[in-house]
This record gives sequence, structure tokens and C-alpha cells, in this order.
Amino acid sequence: MIDDLGKEQQPLQPEGQPKEKVIELNEWFTPFEEYDQITYEKPSLDDQQERTKVRKFQLANIGEFEVYVSWFTELEERALEDEPYLLVLPSFEKIIEGKEIKKEKEKIETRPMMFDLDILNPDLRNRPLPYKVELETPAGSIISGSLGEPDDFGVREASPHEHWNYNGINFVAPLIPDTEYLMERIRVRFVPKE
Repeated sequence: MIDDLGKEQQPLQPEGQPKEKVIELNEWFTPFEEYDQITYEKPSLDDQQERTKVRKFQLANIGEFEVYVSWFTELEERALEDEPYLLVLPSFEKIIEGKEIKKEKEKIETRPMMFDLDILNPDLRNRPLPYKVELETPAGSIISGSLGEPDDFGVREASPHEHWNYNGINFVAPLIPDTEYLMERIRVRFVPKE
């Protein structure tokens, strides 16, 4: 692109890439529409199998955030035996322990992708946040994740990782089979904490 002064300008958004969608507080959105069209990110370590799909969005009046699903060999190999996860299936959800992830992967015949999101605004890191995240599963259940809670080291994360709740049970993260059918039925929204 050439501006009025004859200088070449860089496009604001790379060609062919959709602009970030602006999400309002309390608005349900589907983060993984056209799931199979989203490419996997390059693995961060050469010697580790890893699959991650990321979508970035804008939360109105708050800032940028990303939603991602990821699978990595350490999820199966190093998950603490008694760490709870929520396995999301087409018609129900169930709490499983870390030691069951590999067995469940064989049953569903695909990778169970760990769902997470992260608010990228640096001003919102390491402090309590007045929002929580709600995720609606394909079966219609609502699970919630608290933002800005301290982790095991006292650092407040702008992510609900390890701060999810399903029917009064706390768990590490939702696990969703790596299929377009399920991923496109996941809905998310940000809501004020009560």
C-alpha cells in the first residue's frame, strides 16, 4: 500500500488474516469457528510433540486475549496422578484424574486438547481481576474459570488454568477431543465476578 506521500505502508492486518473480533462483557462467542481451517502453531521445543491452535480476540474496554487448545506429550506423561481434569464429550462431561488421560485418549481415538485462555494486557497481570470466564460445553453445561487467582507460587495469573469449577468440583483445565465437531460447539463468555 502507498500512502498520500508516496511512501509504502504496512497493512494493519496481514493479508488474508481476519481482524480480531471484539467481544463484549457477557457476550457468548465461539472461539473455534472453522476449527479445521486454523493451523497448528509450531512446536516450542524440537524434541517434544506438541499441537496448539490459538485465536486472538479483543475484550471491549479491557484488552486483547487469546483462547487456545493444546496437547503435548507432557500432558500425558507428567500430569500428576490425582490432578483432576474435565473431559468434555458430545453429550456429557466427566472428571478424570491425570493418570487417566492416556487411557481416555485411546478411547476417544484422538488427542484431548487442553483448553485455556490468557488476557494479554500487561496491566492486568499479577492482580485480582473482576471477571470470570464461563464455558458452555456441547452438552449445554456451564463451567466457570476464575481469573487473577494466585497460583502455587503466589503469582496471580490472567488465566483460569487450575482455577476451573464444574458443579462445585475444582479442576485444572477442560480437555476437549481434537475434533471440529466438538470444538465448534464450545462457547465462551466473560462475566463480572459476583
